[in-house]
Amino acid sequence: MKTRKYITVKMLESIGACRDGIKAFKREFPSGRATWQQVVAMVDMSEEYAKYVAWLGQVCPAGVEGATWEARVALQRDESDRAYLGRRCPAGVKGATWAARLAVQRDDCERAWLGRHCPSGVDGATLEARMAVQA
Repeated sequence: MKTRKYITVKMLESIGACRDGIKAFKREFPSGRATWQQVVAMVDMSEEYAKYVAWLGQVCPAGVEGATWEARVALQRDESDRAYLGRRCPAGVKGATWAARLAVQRDDCERAWLGRHCPSGVDGATLEARMAVQA
């Protein structure tokens, strides 16, 4: 997998970032690019930025330097955000295994959804593991 050093406007557009989020990104990073650590530092700037960075942790493509499972989990604001991260995080993120994703789901319904929709290529997400969480 290709490792990327920067989050860019083009990347944000490709993952469906809203217009206001892209504007904020451009305002904070006029070059149109920033490292994961620079973007994470936006959390302390405002509640809106904290929400945006939590969302980015959920959907940012795999391969961005520093955007590990643990780093993404730390950005989530509550259990609901962590559960959504488990269901939405792309395959290939370091540490985002089936067991890690399953551990943040809050109930049988969320575990069943994960079993049906977990991205292909997630370590441990075998057919047997997926079937075991179906009601």
